[in-house]
Amino acid sequence: MKFLIIDDNPADRELIKLKLRRAFKDSEFKEVSRPSDLDEALSLKDFDLILTDYQLNWSDGLKIINKILDQLPDTPVLMVTDSGNEEVATAGLKSGLSDYVLKRQLQRLPVAVNESLERARLRRENEEAIQQLKLSEERYRVVSELISDYAYAFQVEADGTLKSEWVTQAFSRITGYTIEDTESSKEWFDLKLCHPEDIPIILHRRNQLFSNQACVTEARFVTKGGEIRWLRDYAYPLWDETQNRLVRIYGAGQDITERRQAEEELATEKERLAVTLQSIGDGVITTDISGKITLLNPVAERLTGWNQSEAIGRDLEEVFKIVNLKSEEPVVNPVQQVLAGGTITSPANRIVLISRNGSHHILNETAAPLRNMTRDLQTTGVVLVFRDITEQHKIEEELSRRQKLDSLGVLAGGIAHDFNNILTSVVGNLALARIDLPVNFSPEIERVKDLLLEAEKAAYRAKGLTQQLLTFSKGGVPIKKATDLRTVLEESVTFALRGSNVRCTLELPADLWPVEIDEGQIHQVINNLVINAIQAMPDGGTLTIRATNIFQPARVTPNSERPVTLSPPFKADIGYVMVILRDEGVGIPSQNLSRIFDPYFTTKQHGSGLGLAASFSIITKHDGFITVESEQGKGSSFFIYLPVSSDTEQYTLLKERAKEAQVQVATPKENFGVSGDTSATPPLEATTRRKFEPAKHNWLAGLGPILIVDDEAPIREVLKRALRKLGATVEAVENGEKAITHYIAAKSAGTPYQLLIMDLTIPGSLGGKEAMEQLRKIDPSIRAIVTSGYSSDPVMADYRAYGFSAALTKPFRLEDLYRVLEESNLLASP
Repeated sequence: MKFLIIDDNPADRELIKLKLRRAFKDSEFKEVSRPSDLDEALSLKDFDLILTDYQLNWSDGLKIINKILDQLPDTPVLMVTDSGNEEVATAGLKSGLSDYVLKRQLQRLPVAVNESLERARLRRENEEAIQQLKLSEERYRVVSELISDYAYAFQVEADGTLKSEWVTQAFSRITGYTIEDTESSKEWFDLKLCHPEDIPIILHRRNQLFSNQACVTEARFVTKGGEIRWLRDYAYPLWDETQNRLVRIYGAGQDITERRQAEEELATEKERLAVTLQSIGDGVITTDISGKITLLNPVAERLTGWNQSEAIGRDLEEVFKIVNLKSEEPVVNPVQQVLAGGTITSPANRIVLISRNGSHHILNETAAPLRNMTRDLQTTGVVLVFRDITEQHKIEEELSRRQKLDSLGVLAGGIAHDFNNILTSVVGNLALARIDLPVNFSPEIERVKDLLLEAEKAAYRAKGLTQQLLTFSKGGVPIKKATDLRTVLEESVTFALRGSNVRCTLELPADLWPVEIDEGQIHQVINNLVINAIQAMPDGGTLTIRATNIFQPARVTPNSERPVTLSPPFKADIGYVMVILRDEGVGIPSQNLSRIFDPYFTTKQHGSGLGLAASFSIITKHDGFITVESEQGKGSSFFIYLPVSSDTEQYTLLKERAKEAQVQVATPKENFGVSGDTSATPPLEATTRRKFEPAKHNWLAGLGPILIVDDEAPIREVLKRALRKLGATVEAVENGEKAITHYIAAKSAGTPYQLLIMDLTIPGSLGGKEAMEQLRKIDPSIRAIVTSGYSSDPVMADYRAYGFSAALTKPFRLEDLYRVLEESNLLASP
């Protein structure tokens, strides 16, 4: 506490200080005993209270008080004197003195000081309050004129009419109506201004006020200039003391036209967004900054298996469970990636979404941050957009697989061509060697015959390997004809299961449509699949093979009785025969399902990995499809779809009926899609054939000369020897040019060739196809057999279209040549 003491008596000053120190700890004092010291002290302006004597040897106390208050009007002044009286005290108090204390009563000094300080504090606070009030009034006046909000107060007359007390200028700026306009109105001003359609809102507001309820309304008002504006009005009723009558209404309001327009635009935009999210084919999920889900659109609901009402508020990882497509390891939450990087992200590898029901969907996914555009682009959440590309992925996988097969085919075709030429020579010479042995029954001769026969069979079995290679090449075109698939299935399965511990159940309907197939290639497919089934069931089991006719491409999975449309691009209005081979084996791991048809991919310790790849290539070249479903520990199911023969009267009739009825033909029944009569049917009657015994009969004697055209000398020699063994007259040339020359010469000499055996492909010269074109011009009745180990032309598949009578694929046995000659009616009678 800082005190200024003005007194010319040192003893009195000390006495005053003593009293003050006792009452106020940490007191500081400034003493004045001369006029010069007073001016200096007052200039400091740093005192809490000033004490002055009334009678000084150089002035009186009243003058001192006036001087102090002139310079320090807010500092309390206390007079301490021993010569004062009531008149002096009164004069001092009028001048602004805080209190009056006699020196002989200094015990009262601390109390007087406290009271003086308190009065000074109250005076300051009162003055500050007055200043604040003045400032507030001025601020209110300015603000009320500047802000867009308006305020008003109305008196309510006994008859219910209004009398304006005051209305801010903002009301006039908004509505165009002045205060005078409102005062001249005999009705409620808001009813006069209200848009006709919103009058019910204002009437309801008036009822609320007369019910002593404050209310908030939003309604349209028509300005004096005819413009429609939206006003939000807050009204508060004031009733009289008896609560019998409404006497006053206080209110405030604001122009919310822009806000309402923005809300309407926002509502329209939200509706547009909602419709977009409902209709787009992509899944959309949004989350907040913590990864909690805030929205799912219908596609996201379908793919995840979660309804939006269930998913909102849950962590993204709980609803959107994703793993890497290849490794099946969990993938980092995309929300975390976006929040960490602050940018749009897409996974480096494709991901798989595991839905709530356990189904899998391959996704193409993108995540982006949601930003607050009004606050420094602060991230407020994440939007996740994803598309189910499962079918696209399957198509890409199939395309990749076919590209691999095409690449392999380029190499395979060349190898197969050369290898088949070698095998043709080997097989033929082994057969000739066996035939040339003496005809007796000595054990030694029979043993040699058996060894040669085994060697011939082994060499001919190598044809299976070249056939697998050929299925990859463009030259492996199937030689198709209308075939009863039941017979092919029965023969293939019987052969493949011989000696195994696997039981097979065949369910083949009697009305199964014929299909356009290459029997040999389809035998190969069935054989490969049956062998796979046997290897998948080392301890035995049941292999179920079922077939059905389908007009609309569909299949029935083990878990459903309803056909499910397949992803392969089936042709419209084409019937298919569906064959299902289902085993009870170990199953195929999910990560391997997409690769089982790849060349050289195998999980077996022994095997080339070509079996399924070859099967895939064969079925594809038949314009069909092969798919697989498997679950580890529960077995595998292979689905084969082969187009039916379109020239069959039965199929055409059924197809027309199906169109008329708009239903499937022979729709699959039960779980495996068996249709029609599944009773056993007798196999097709075999054509009566003579036994092939070249050593006993000269089957070709009397046929006439035969011309062989082949660029491989060993093949020419072995064919000449074999045909001569059958009694034929044979000549051989190495290319098509010489074949044409020889043919013209023989025809001119009157000894025309009765049959040509022509190699299709001869490098650097005319092959069988080109030579045949010229020969047919010379002799339209020419008869020829085309042979090939490889060809990029469809001649082998449709040899008749190119003028040939038959076709033989290399390598072939003498028995195969014999059968072709027999079927071509070129054999002599026995």
